[in-house]
Amino acid sequence: RAEGRNHGLSFSGQQILPDQIIGLDGRNRKLMIIKKDKEVYSSQMVSLDDINSFNVSRSYRMNTLKRLKPIKHEDSEKVFLVIERKTSDDLVRICFYDYTNYHHSEYPTMVRTANYWKDVLNKLLINGKGNIKK
Repeated sequence: RAEGRNHGLSFSGQQILPDQIIGLDGRNRKLMIIKKDKEVYSSQMVSLDDINSFNVSRSYRMNTLKRLKPIKHEDSEKVFLVIERKTSDDLVRICFYDYTNYHHSEYPTMVRTANYWKDVLNKLLINGKGNIKK
């Protein structure tokens, strides 16, 4: 919250993940992403006006893709909220699930959480309003 206040933000939604924190200021149409890499923190501010879309993507372990059996959620390696910008081909990825940080039983919950954020953020893109209905 202190980092958000330093940028004049008032968060209407936030999510704490093992290596990242995201905070949404719906009124100002800003998304703050704080990442932790080892013991170093970095923050990134994303204006919703510069965003084309939000999507959820999944990656799977290589040994899963080589076998003929159907893929199960236990086979997932990571789940990301992917931010596609209007002006750049660079994608911003927020990791909601990493099998090294979570037990596979938490996978469905984290997928639902990533999809919740995708839906909320895409609605803000569509209607341009800062109100979040829960």
